[in-house]
Amino acid sequence: MDEATKPSEIPAEDLSPHSDPHAHNDQVKGPGKIKTKWLWLLAFIKECKRVLTVTKKPNKEEFKTIVKISGVGILLIGLIGFLIHAAREGLRAFGL
Repeated sequence: MDEATKPSEIPAEDLSPHSDPHAHNDQVKGPGKIKTKWLWLLAFIKECKRVLTVTKKPNKEEFKTIVKISGVGILLIGLIGFLIHAAREGLRAFGL
């Protein structure tokens, strides 16, 4: 082994807990699960408040347009599902 790469000569500050194959995960301390989830929940609530302050109530014309587009989308997805189901039943009827 080369003199420069001996493990005993590596300075301690260069070793991270992840570089030691014998290190245990519990030796690396981080925020607790409850604290992490709490911080995530607070960030989510803050983001929801921000979105609600930016949004506005649609007027009558915008609402009609949204309803029409949503209805067409629902019908299209239903039609695709029906065609797939009909094709599968048709293949099953012919024994394929």
